[in-house]
Amino acid sequence: WEKIAKKLTTDTSLSAFKSGPALRKRTEFLLKKHAANEHASLRKSGSTEEYDVRTQLLTDVATRIADYEQYKEVHLDLDRRKMQGLINSGEAIRQTALQSTSKEFNGVSSSSSDNNNDIPRTATNKKRKASTGKFCSKKTRTKRESLDLLLRVVSEGVSKLSKADDEMAAIQRERLEFDREQSALAREQLSFAREQAIVAEQRYAESQRVMITLLQEFVESKKQEK
Repeated sequence: WEKIAKKLTTDTSLSAFKSGPALRKRTEFLLKKHAANEHASLRKSGSTEEYDVRTQLLTDVATRIADYEQYKEVHLDLDRRKMQGLINSGEAIRQTALQSTSKEFNGVSSSSSDNNNDIPRTATNKKRKASTGKFCSKKTRTKRESLDLLLRVVSEGVSKLSKADDEMAAIQRERLEFDREQSALAREQLSFAREQAIVAEQRYAESQRVMITLLQEFVESKKQEK
């Protein structure tokens, strides 16, 4: 609004200038008055052309504001869905990490117990190293499987979220396009109604003029007869 007010200061046709907040308040007042549809009071101003231009301008402004509010609501909804998807993905990562940690801990405890029970104390260092190597290999495979599972879960979640966002955006675009078409149709109907009203007023004025002319001719004829 401050940018609009600053731009209007260069318009020499304006007799007074308003600040951004005052300009916004005035515009909202005009839109509310326009929405109230006070046709009777506006027609009494005596300027049909000014009334048409002003009404058309306010209709366009109201339509643009409504479109912007719907557009903003769509993007806010998409942002909320994306945030919820990230939260869900983070929860899935946390749960997968906890499960992986729990499995590894259980594996370490089980392997340690088995090694203590099965390996005699007189075992050589070579056997101990072989057993440790097998355990490390199993542990590596467990980590790899957990990582693959984690990546798969995150990928599926992101894919579902992206698909849902695309579908929601498509629906919202169709709804906005339908609303614009309805607004355009309403403007056309309003313009047609105005044209019909102007034609009716012109016909009425013409009929009045004809009647006055006939009356004048009638009076003149009576005068000539006398």
